[in-house]
Amino acid sequence: MKNVWKKSSFFEKRKANFSILGLGAIKLFCLFLWVGLFCALPFVPTTAQDLPREARWIPTALWWEMQADYTDTKDNRFWVSISLRRQTEEKSDFFYRKSWAAHYQKNISPHWQAGAGLRYDGQSNVNRTAWKAYLRHVSFVRKIRIFKQITPEYIRHDNAFYENFWNLRLLLGAEKTFFRKTAVAGEQAKETSLSSSGTPLLSLHSSFELFRELGNEADLKRFFYESRWRTDLLYYPSGLFSNRLALGLFFNLQNLHYVALAQYDIGGNVIKPDRRLNLHTPVYGFQMYVFFNKNTKQPPAFSPFE
Repeated sequence: MKNVWKKSSFFEKRKANFSILGLGAIKLFCLFLWVGLFCALPFVPTTAQDLPREARWIPTALWWEMQADYTDTKDNRFWVSISLRRQTEEKSDFFYRKSWAAHYQKNISPHWQAGAGLRYDGQSNVNRTAWKAYLRHVSFVRKIRIFKQITPEYIRHDNAFYENFWNLRLLLGAEKTFFRKTAVAGEQAKETSLSSSGTPLLSLHSSFELFRELGNEADLKRFFYESRWRTDLLYYPSGLFSNRLALGLFFNLQNLHYVALAQYDIGGNVIKPDRRLNLHTPVYGFQMYVFFNKNTKQPPAFSPFE
């Protein structure tokens, strides 16, 4: 009987190890599948693919972003945010865009999150309102939080000259949080420092997002009309503001993708042919988070701004 139990225990361990390896393989497969999708989509054939390409750099923009965040004990999360944007060479308005947004998010499971939001953008030439819903999958690779998000979004303009449209947004990002060392000795300190219950010190976030306009069947269009690559560095003060405040800096490379029509001189000669025009805007910004979390055992969660 003793040998039977040993054999049974051996197979149970092998089965458990296989399950862990299988689960890890599935996670890696899903991650590579999502990364492959991001890499392949920009090369999807479009009517504008054969046109020559032109790139222009727009003067640097400065953004200020503030967010108030509340999470209850059941992991229901609410937050409101304000965003101010300024173009460094803008002469008319100090801020070319002022936005406010409100969001709700629910943790469906340890790896799935769903949410909805409303955003209003006030601009000099047109104001617009955006409604969105999103589904996010979260996984961990060597203590790095990987999140994949899909977001359908409807944008409505208050100026009839601009058409309302649907967006499909695809986001892939990574987040690494560094925790403060605890003064507790022994196994408890080890467990605390490795878990999410420690006090956060710094967070580094990087994400890439693609924007696809739906329903517009123009003869010449780009498969994605916008893309963003953004990196954030957040600092969490200690003491009185522990788990209550985060200050950060970020860099965002915002890219707009158009099909520019040909340009002619007065004699009808072509100056520039039809072309794929990419406008690149480097953005530097400051951000501040204020947290009102009931679940203080969890570090403040990061949510990329609009």
